[in-house]
Amino acid sequence: MPFAGAVVFTVVDQFKRTIRLTARQQGHICSRQEMRKQEDRIRETIALPDVVKVSQHDAEVLCYYRWYDTTPVASKYLLCIVKVLHHEGFIITAFYTDKVKGGPVLWEK
Repeated sequence: MPFAGAVVFTVVDQFKRTIRLTARQQGHICSRQEMRKQEDRIRETIALPDVVKVSQHDAEVLCYYRWYDTTPVASKYLLCIVKVLHHEGFIITAFYTDKVKGGPVLWEK
């Protein structure tokens, strides 16, 4: 079951889908020191992205990007990678990145 485990939070995205962050994935994300205490930004990136792209590797995976002038690692985009199944999603990972990567644009601000 893709949504197994304790849910840390849910957020609704631009497409009115409920996206979940599980405790397991939060632990994975927070293994990067710069991602500790970034849950509010993860939530914000999913709810109010600058751009949403479809993964080049899996059509059921979406990449949500939001620019932040100040982060623990300088000015960067926060990228949240979400697997979507049956009009629901769960966050696979999240991290800061320098640029928006390739893949078809699904939505843009």
